Amino acid sequence: MQKISEFIVNHTKSIITIFLILMLVGGLLSTGVGLNLDNTFYLPDHMNSKEAVIKLDEEFGMKGTANLLIKNKDIYEIVQIKDKISRIDGVKDVIWLDDFTDINLPSEFIDDNYIEQFYKDDNALLQIIFADINESKETYDALEEIEKLLNEGDYLAGTSVISRNMVSRSGDEIKIYSAVAIVLVLIILLTSTSSWLEPFIFLLTIGVSILMNMGLNIIAGEVSQVTYSAASILQFAVSMDYMIFLLHRFHDERHKGTPIKEAMINSIMLSYKSIVASAITTIAGFIALSFMDFGIGKDLGLVLARGVFLSLITVLTFLPAIVLVLDKWIERFSHKELSPKFNIVSKISSKGRYISVIFVFLFAGLFYLAQNNITYYYSNSNSLPNDDSAFIAQQQIDGIYGSKNQNIILVPNSDKLKEVELVKELKALPYVEDASSLYSQLGTEMPEIMIPENLKTNFTSDNFSMITLNLNTGKEDEKAFAAVEDIRTIISEYYNEYYVAGEAFSYKDLKDVTDSDFTKTNILSTLFIIIILGITFKSISIPVIAVFIIQTSIWINVGTAYFSDTPLSFISFVIIGAIQLGATVDYAILYVNRYKENLVDMPPLKAAGETIKNTAKSIITSGSILVAATFSIYLIASMKTASELCLLIGRGAIISMISVLFALPGFLVIFEPIIKWTSIQWPTNIKNKTTKDMRGVSNEI
Repeated sequence: MQKISEFIVNHTKSIITIFLILMLVGGLLSTGVGLNLDNTFYLPDHMNSKEAVIKLDEEFGMKGTANLLIKNKDIYEIVQIKDKISRIDGVKDVIWLDDFTDINLPSEFIDDNYIEQFYKDDNALLQIIFADINESKETYDALEEIEKLLNEGDYLAGTSVISRNMVSRSGDEIKIYSAVAIVLVLIILLTSTSSWLEPFIFLLTIGVSILMNMGLNIIAGEVSQVTYSAASILQFAVSMDYMIFLLHRFHDERHKGTPIKEAMINSIMLSYKSIVASAITTIAGFIALSFMDFGIGKDLGLVLARGVFLSLITVLTFLPAIVLVLDKWIERFSHKELSPKFNIVSKISSKGRYISVIFVFLFAGLFYLAQNNITYYYSNSNSLPNDDSAFIAQQQIDGIYGSKNQNIILVPNSDKLKEVELVKELKALPYVEDASSLYSQLGTEMPEIMIPENLKTNFTSDNFSMITLNLNTGKEDEKAFAAVEDIRTIISEYYNEYYVAGEAFSYKDLKDVTDSDFTKTNILSTLFIIIILGITFKSISIPVIAVFIIQTSIWINVGTAYFSDTPLSFISFVIIGAIQLGATVDYAILYVNRYKENLVDMPPLKAAGETIKNTAKSIITSGSILVAATFSIYLIASMKTASELCLLIGRGAIISMISVLFALPGFLVIFEPIIKWTSIQWPTNIKNKTTKDMRGVSNEI
């Protein structure tokens, strides 16, 4: 590391130039990264609901969809509007009443089921099928053209509209909350650094690594909405520690009178082990997400882990170079640093150590049980604010036609009688509102030549027949999930190969995958960090204590949602544990490291109190940056998933800070004998040991 440090300080301008070029390239590449809002896309390939979407596209060309509600128009006006929409680029088909019956007949001769489905109380409901997927630009452009044809009181809803609105909101809001986060972090840094220029150097350094990371997303081509909304802010927040630590070391060296280049070399040499260890634990927490079967975990986990790694490289190379180049300006704009003593915190923590340990154990049990009983939601529509056009449109449709739980079953088209029998059995189920297929409507004896071509095209392909299935359940409740299991069991008794598409079936698959992912990510992130800390501290007990403190903070954080009766997005619930553990275990590492140093000269209780005075400022600064960055999203973002996740991360940082400053010291003091017994080279107070040895010699004499 000595040679690397010398190379860095001797090639500052070259290093700065290279990183600035990489930053610009990353920024340009990031503009080509797509945004994927389809949660089912991230399901494992073998999940039936994901296979069903692929089959619908292959066999029937069904990709993006939307529902259009037109009020108070007669049948012929609706047909004219339908014809105009059909001609719009990107629209493949528009399905309405005239596709199933002769609309020239008197209304009393039209099947009531068709009226209830397409033209209830003079309100027309049209289904629009697009030529491309819901998330494509072609579909978004088509939606814009459709909206130009609509009057006030007409409503456009559906997955494609939700997707378009989410992209629009995310793009607009990310600029606002990023700016707010930067301002808040600047304020925090200005109070915790010794120069007016240093915070801006920090922002430049972290900005370089963030843009590099964003540019590398071009490799995957697209990222999830959660990754897009939160990854950069999280990278920004969790990486700030490394810069603060390195610069504090540099100032210490300069105060000793060390020449500037030598001071920077010494700073890198003295701080890189701690910075690397801290970064590795954070990366380990994020890497655990990539082991999820649900692809968003891999998407977010790898982007965050890569971001922290790039931040680590940037801090150890670009930051020293830019500080050396701007050192005179840094000195010119120096100011007095805010340095609170934290004596009161130290006294409270030391005197209340037994109470704090008891409370941690009580809270661990209580909130662990609470977080296991939280209600989750899976639908993107639940992530939209109530004033969103897609949400309002769906409310209007549900108010007239009722809340529909529509699903599509694909079965081999080799046996008409079997298909009709299946439909008959499905219709008899108490939670099935309606089930129909081509042959269940027309009968099995009608000659194929007599069947209208548009009906054939809508319900059959070369290989499959389509059965439409409407349930009278919700889309993501236990009743719906039980119905999904029953229906799949019944279909499997008729066919070896079948596919079912629909929100209820997708959400059931999401639930099955993420239930196991939650356990997996928590175990892996905990295991990874315990191993890393065990190697770092050469101890068995220290990693267990540190991780238990942070894990309890996670349970309190998530369990709070149960006591406030707040449902959580399934994504937030699955990933918050790994993120909070990876992002805040650094507080415990910093405290334990300094506690070990103080133990050499002090007994455990005094060392614990002194360590709070030594580390509280760094812990609070680091935690405050994470809180400021995430709360800026929570308070501004209208997308509930991103807002909710950032609330959990910010609240988790606050709880972790409190736990480390008020509970961890008590654990270290009370369990000192066990720690010493389970650790290698755990420091012993030299003065106490010398006193005991002298007493022993005196007794012998």
